[in-house]
Amino acid sequence: MSGCAGLFAAQAGLVSFGRVKVDWPLEPPPLLTLNEIFEHEKFMANWSTIESDWRRTTAGLWFHKGDFPGDATIEVDIHSIEPKDAEMGLLLSASGDVAESGYLLKLAAGDKEANAPLTLELQRNGQTLASTPLKTGTCVNRLSFKRQGAYLVGYVNRRPRLWHRDRDPLKGYALGWYARKVTVDTQSVSVSSPNVYKYLFRRAHTDWRVVKGIWEITSRWQCDPRWTFFSGRSSWKLAAIWNKRKFAGDVSVDFYAGPKMDQSRGSRYEYAADINCTLAGNGVDLTSGYSFLFGGFGNTKTVVMKGGEILAEAGRGDLIQTSNLHRRWYHVKAQKKGDRLRLWIDDKLVIDCVDKTPLTGDRVALWTWNNGIMVARVTVSAEEAGRCESPDAYKPAHCRSVYDTPTVAKR
Repeated sequence: MSGCAGLFAAQAGLVSFGRVKVDWPLEPPPLLTLNEIFEHEKFMANWSTIESDWRRTTAGLWFHKGDFPGDATIEVDIHSIEPKDAEMGLLLSASGDVAESGYLLKLAAGDKEANAPLTLELQRNGQTLASTPLKTGTCVNRLSFKRQGAYLVGYVNRRPRLWHRDRDPLKGYALGWYARKVTVDTQSVSVSSPNVYKYLFRRAHTDWRVVKGIWEITSRWQCDPRWTFFSGRSSWKLAAIWNKRKFAGDVSVDFYAGPKMDQSRGSRYEYAADINCTLAGNGVDLTSGYSFLFGGFGNTKTVVMKGGEILAEAGRGDLIQTSNLHRRWYHVKAQKKGDRLRLWIDDKLVIDCVDKTPLTGDRVALWTWNNGIMVARVTVSAEEAGRCESPDAYKPAHCRSVYDTPTVAKR
């Protein structure tokens, strides 16, 4: 795209403009997952490799497991394109598991015998918005698709080739890709969004504020202290950590976690419980938001709670399995979308409920109760991701959890 930027004033007698600077907004960094240390460990492959971010549908489409509300970008390196019937698609803002449920940037090969060029097409829910042929002989090495507000841009070899403004943008949260008779480097598939934050805890966790317990990088296994991960453990009942950023509107927290080994409490993980998170809270009180408890109440219930009230409960089989738990990492995803609350455990939807009076808090937290948890990585997505709280923000000494509420304390 090309064009000019300018300033104007209407119906003003005297106007003075100060120093003006026009620049491109900073691009959000790619949401990398690869952990070079753990990627070859089979017991950690469900979270340490690039492939662990994706799921494949029966139709051959690859969808990212995370949520990408609003602005997002997906890019992929292409090694080769067969001369006939080849097709490559990049998908944004999808609401289902098919390409026709979102924005699609499609690269298709023409008829080689007729010397037809490659074509680039932009679709919305299966309907063509724009298309253009590429110059004959164009070698496509990289295909990119970007949404910024109402604007959609398709790039070939990092240069914009197709664009469109949608005055009624789609509201889906899924992104994905597919390739038919096109060889791609799956390790090169890159996604980014200003509304998504991924935490691998390779650096100091400065986006998080500890309110209770001990949170540090430490070993998970007492029998093998070589490998270390981010950990939270109770010093007295509660161990909780709030994210300092505001995440308004629809929000999801996606993380991989497991229990911290504590041989003093037993050798078979009978104590494993409470791998929890809170959404739509106020940054002070865990009961101000929705609490998603995986293995709560001494690993007897997996529930979604609002304050001290249980809104929904998963089946009896959806608890922390204490057998074969020594090296297991659970994938937990909690989501608030409008008035709908959902919880997935290892990609299985275990709770899907509605709150007719949804909370409007904008803070998220991870926590456990009378236990220790290891956290391999965390991803937080939201319609609106804001700045971190002020360093001098009010921080009370006590943080309540659902276990402090009268209705729960009586259980």
